[in-house]
Amino acid sequence: MTDLLTWEDVKKELGTNCSVLLGNGFSMSYCNQAFNQYQILQHMPSLQDLKEIVDIEKCIEQTQAKVSDDNPSLTVPKVIIDRWIKSQLHKEFIDTLYNLMPKSLNDIEDFTDEKLAKYKDFFNCFNKVFTLNYDPLLYWMTMRFINFGDKDIVDYSNLKEQLNSIPEGTKEYTDTKKKLDSTNDKCIKSVRNEMFAKYMKENEDYKLSISCKDEILLQKSIAESEGKILGGWTKVIPEVYKAFEAKKTESELLGEESNKLDTIATSALETKLQSVEQNKEEMKLSVTDGFLSETWNERNKQTIFYLHGAFHLIENNEETIKVKAEEFNKMVDKIKQKWDSGFEPLTVLESTPEAKVERISKSPYLTKCYNEFKTLSGTLLTHGLSFMNSDKHIIEAINNNTNLEKIYVGCFNQPSKDIKEAFKDNHKVVFFNTYGMF
Repeated sequence: MTDLLTWEDVKKELGTNCSVLLGNGFSMSYCNQAFNQYQILQHMPSLQDLKEIVDIEKCIEQTQAKVSDDNPSLTVPKVIIDRWIKSQLHKEFIDTLYNLMPKSLNDIEDFTDEKLAKYKDFFNCFNKVFTLNYDPLLYWMTMRFINFGDKDIVDYSNLKEQLNSIPEGTKEYTDTKKKLDSTNDKCIKSVRNEMFAKYMKENEDYKLSISCKDEILLQKSIAESEGKILGGWTKVIPEVYKAFEAKKTESELLGEESNKLDTIATSALETKLQSVEQNKEEMKLSVTDGFLSETWNERNKQTIFYLHGAFHLIENNEETIKVKAEEFNKMVDKIKQKWDSGFEPLTVLESTPEAKVERISKSPYLTKCYNEFKTLSGTLLTHGLSFMNSDKHIIEAINNNTNLEKIYVGCFNQPSKDIKEAFKDNHKVVFFNTYGMF
């Protein structure tokens, strides 16, 4: 075994012109199995019980290889089948990814702002961030860094500070207090929405009942029902919450429950507020993804690049847009609506490096990102990549870039055979150990 540099060793050597390339291992460092592609594949309707399938790209490649044009008069042309396979598996992969993912950073079991601050410190070392991941983790992180947390909570914190410096009884005090109360109401509503699903699962008073002519045939707690009886749980929550809100004024019991929810939400808001106030400066990071509002323009400033697309990005022949979460996190519903209106997933799931490059060339967004990566200068660091042959175009982009002065390749304890093979002739490459970095 070779003693590798640690992240602390590497950090001391980094200069001012540094970029980072992230792979699946980066996401898994934050959320363990939630970002494991194998788990996603096992839950895809088309691939259930096919346990030997561990890679979506190989799955597409092997499936397409079985289709031929040998009987053109009896079968659908291969090009159409290929297109259908790709489209179907793309959308199913993304749909399954969404259903398995935590819906926000706050939904990750061991999430804390202190933990996130370690990642912020990591990103603060780099001028540009490139990723091959589709999952929303990087997007969530950067939104958190940009807004120091949830924007409404930051506004609430700032208004509280303003109010403390304004004399009571003045018009300015009255106006600011009105804004503060309005923002507080908005925050409470947001926190209630966010906590409602978890609260129902932990509270035995909430049950799933199936009845026939007023006779209860089946009744289970929400925790027992989720994933076994109750399928699209995330789609049910908004309807349950709306029904609760509509009936709370009609029922004394539901009114009491609503007050209980408000109390819990107020306490959770205060905790969030304290976290934001304590970590506001530490979490600040200047990042931009090239999107103004929801639309991308290659002339916009960009420091984050999704080389193989991402879950929250979609495109058509005219534009690339970013889909944002709304109340109850209905991001997947918005994405599907966009699909129906002619947009396609912006993800590179092609199986070979050649096919990936061809896919990239058909997208202005992906082309811009890939060209930016191929022409990097200074120092490049990688984290969480296995550098298998399917990413040969990425390997070649690194090895052929004469502008790079030094390349730090992250390895989990030791460089794998694939990693050694990928960079065997590149004398600029230095391996470092990513184990325990975060």
